[in-house]
Amino acid sequence: VDRVFEVIRDVHQYKEFLPWCDRVEDREPPYDEGIHRFSVHYKFDEIGGVDLSRLFGAYEVVDYELTANYPDNIVSVAKDTAFCELISYSWQFQPLVTPNNQQRCCVTLDFEIRFKSILHAPAWDLVSEAVIHQITKALLTRALSRPSSTDDVRERMASSSSSSSSSSSSSS
Repeated sequence: VDRVFEVIRDVHQYKEFLPWCDRVEDREPPYDEGIHRFSVHYKFDEIGGVDLSRLFGAYEVVDYELTANYPDNIVSVAKDTAFCELISYSWQFQPLVTPNNQQRCCVTLDFEIRFKSILHAPAWDLVSEAVIHQITKALLTRALSRPSSTDDVRERMASSSSSSSSSSSSSS
């Protein structure tokens, strides 16, 4: 759980797996009470053989609020973007132990997107499969190649949550 949780929580590495992500900027100091407000700068180009710059324009900046509830879930929400009323990612983490005691993690992602116009939905239909494939492949590659930082993750999340009151699946 620790390794995958950290991969998803580390917004500054989103360029490695989030399609069209050009860069990420903090809007406020990260992880204050488990909340991180940041902006993703998207540069639309081609995916799945479709040139998105012609459909959406070349560039958009989207403001997100990420809430990390270690070790259970991460929720990232953007509201009122140029094309969407809402973009929401809800990641759920469940530790698994194999019969030979190997640590594994089941990750479930609930993704919701509400377009401002019905006209944007066909564009999403053209690229959604390629987007989901790209995110899943890159996320698994990062999670499997990243050294485990269990103590570091637990320490950082414990310090943030001590002041807090607070679908697709894959295993790694």
